[in-house]
Amino acid sequence: MKASLGNEDLNAEIGLGVLAEYCGRPLPVREIVSEQDLVSALTDILEVADRFCLPYLLGEKLDISDVKRFIERKIAASGVETKKYSLPKKVREEWL
Repeated sequence: MKASLGNEDLNAEIGLGVLAEYCGRPLPVREIVSEQDLVSALTDILEVADRFCLPYLLGEKLDISDVKRFIERKIAASGVETKKYSLPKKVREEWL
């Protein structure tokens, strides 16, 4: 079974930052104030994408269900699912 990271269902989208964190190398937060900063950040992102995303896209890594469980644990730990919002009548909670 191949892992699917297709763009047909954006609810199932898993970003580069999530894969990097799952693999133990969270993306650093960078302040970009110069062209060199931008080049350095993009170079790092390309390296991380090549190292962590490409194996899934090529079907070499198939543990996408483990990644999804990792995401579910992070969501549960954040408390966002149980947080109650005071919303205007015209705003639906699922839009948040």
